[in-house]
Amino acid sequence: GPTGWVDLIAIGSGTMELAVATVPGGSYGQLLVLVDAAAIQTEDGRIFATAGADPPGDAEPDGVLTCATCGASTTRVALASRSLTIASAAETFVLDFEVDESFTFPESRPNNWNLRPVIRLHGSAAEAD
Repeated sequence: GPTGWVDLIAIGSGTMELAVATVPGGSYGQLLVLVDAAAIQTEDGRIFATAGADPPGDAEPDGVLTCATCGASTTRVALASRSLTIASAAETFVLDFEVDESFTFPESRPNNWNLRPVIRLHGSAAEAD
C-alpha cells in the first residue's frame, strides 16, 4: 500500500489499499490500528496537524490537531460483534475510517481540532457473536 499521506475525502465512498497482511487463522477479540501522524485541511484552506506531522506540500500548520491515540497508542477497530474469526489467509476485510465521526472542532479553541479515530470493520462473513 501507499506510504505517506492519504486524502480520505478524495477516496470518498471508494476504497484504497493501505496495507496487506497475512494473519493466522483463528478468533480475535480486537483489532488495533496505529495512526502515526495526521493533518486536516478545512474548507477555508487552514491546516491543522498533530505533533510530528509534516503536512503535504511542506505547508505550515495554522493550528493544532489534537490526537491522544496518534503516534504511540493504538485505535481499537469497532467490530460488529464481540469477535472476529479468520478462516483463511484469502479473506479480505475493509477498514472504514469514519471521517464525519472522527474530527471535532471545539469552538472555544479556534486554533485547535480534535481527532479521535473511529474505524469500523466491514466486508467479513467471518464475524461471529
